[in-house]
Amino acid sequence: QRELRESLNLNLEIRAVEKGVKAPISGIHIEHSSGIINREHYAVQISNEQILLQSSSTQGHSLATQTLKQLIAFKGAKVPLCFIQDGPIFSHRGLLLDCSRHFFSVETVKKYIELLAFYKMHVLHWHLTEDQGWRIEIEKYPKLTEIGAWRTEKDGSRYGGFYTKEEIKSVVAYAEERG
Repeated sequence: QRELRESLNLNLEIRAVEKGVKAPISGIHIEHSSGIINREHYAVQISNEQILLQSSSTQGHSLATQTLKQLIAFKGAKVPLCFIQDGPIFSHRGLLLDCSRHFFSVETVKKYIELLAFYKMHVLHWHLTEDQGWRIEIEKYPKLTEIGAWRTEKDGSRYGGFYTKEEIKSVVAYAEERG
């Protein structure tokens, strides 16, 4: 529900309704549906009266939310009346972000995670160590980041960086919140 409010920026009522209980008219309603067996499958029903998201799990509701966000991004305020039943075909859907070769800020990594969630991908392979750069702060071995996180470019400039333990924890928590 929090994700819907924040990501859609709508002032509609968002509330969970139990299966078999008539949902009030207007707003966005999230319904647990035991009839949807696969945890990542969902249904989105948009009528003149309400928007109903159905799934049997948090993962399914998250994917339904992304579908609604995609409809709004594509159609704007004029979301079409429709009924969508969907779910992923592949169990592994993700991308690699290689921060060893090219260092990205925490903000950029979080934006990447937002895009992964929007396109319903659920695996981020975050490449942080190799001979091109060491991007993880390890207090016991400070030279890994003193030396390994930086390189001298051809023009003589210094390039690189690393993530503190707190930054990595914040990125992991951010990714978990978005499935």
